[in-house]
Amino acid sequence: MFYEELKQELELLKQQKDFSAALKLIEQELQMPYVPHEFEQYLINLKQEITSEMMSEQTRNQKQYDVKELIKMLNDEQDLASQALAIKALEHINVRPILTEIEHYLMNAIMPDENKTLILFILNAQQINQSVKMQKTNGFYTLNPMELQINQFNQNFDQVVLMIENAIGNENPSISQIACSSALIFMLINFPAPNQIAANNLAAAMIKQAHEFLGLELNYPELKTMINFDQAMVEIILGGTNEQN
Repeated sequence: MFYEELKQELELLKQQKDFSAALKLIEQELQMPYVPHEFEQYLINLKQEITSEMMSEQTRNQKQYDVKELIKMLNDEQDLASQALAIKALEHINVRPILTEIEHYLMNAIMPDENKTLILFILNAQQINQSVKMQKTNGFYTLNPMELQINQFNQNFDQVVLMIENAIGNENPSISQIACSSALIFMLINFPAPNQIAANNLAAAMIKQAHEFLGLELNYPELKTMINFDQAMVEIILGGTNEQN
């Protein structure tokens, strides 16, 4: 009786396209100590069907842009949402024919520094092995995307996230999430500046900034109880992010 009722509930959720709820129930049941073999196979097959249908829905809902439209969206200085969509779309096309237009974006001082870094990551992923010019708040660059230290960037960010989570993750997960997101933006904005900021100083600065963002007071002695840091460096980091924001 239980399995028949569960089957009816799952089929109804599938019909209503409430895929998240259906998958949650499927996973819960598959983790049970005992599930009849026939019903277990039904759950596995249904999970595959739902996953496949979710992917199809996502594909149908993705707007396809031609190259000219992408370039227009990318260079819309007033519409950051369009820029974000265009940058995401660049991941799925060959960017070599439009490198001149991309470099124009990278050289536009008005465009967000973090977006420029995301584009550099795309050029690196597509193995663009030629020099490009870029203007950022922290300086002018001529660089080869293939020579960028993307893995090092990811490792540094993971280290900062770990320090933030160890400091406040258990007690304040929402503040921790804000601090991690702020750290990523800070690193994207400043990449590929040669001067490396110690992970503990960046983590401390983002924890303090996250508290301030939520209207919470956190003084330096209190912050010291959470994480070890250089106060002078934290003040420099916060000063820099405030100026760029």
